[in-house]
Amino acid sequence: MHAISNRRFDAIAGYIRSPRIVMLVQEAGWFATDGDRLLGLIIWDRFDHDYGWVVLGRDRCERFRAIDQAVSLLSFTAAHSALVVRF
Repeated sequence: MHAISNRRFDAIAGYIRSPRIVMLVQEAGWFATDGDRLLGLIIWDRFDHDYGWVVLGRDRCERFRAIDQAVSLLSFTAAHSALVVRF
């Protein structure tokens, strides 16, 4: 797993975002495996002021979909460490 830019994430899987999600969370980090088989996203919850992560994998039509997630982590570092374990 390695960090990627927001721009790279947008190019690969920007279509996954619901337009309303920006009212709830702020994206804090973007990650990918070699070959972009899996993507990871760390988010910060605007209301609870905690972190979460999402792992995205490709479906049968090769579109990215959420396949795993966690919420209520106390820091970016905790979210990143948990995401690394799930990758």
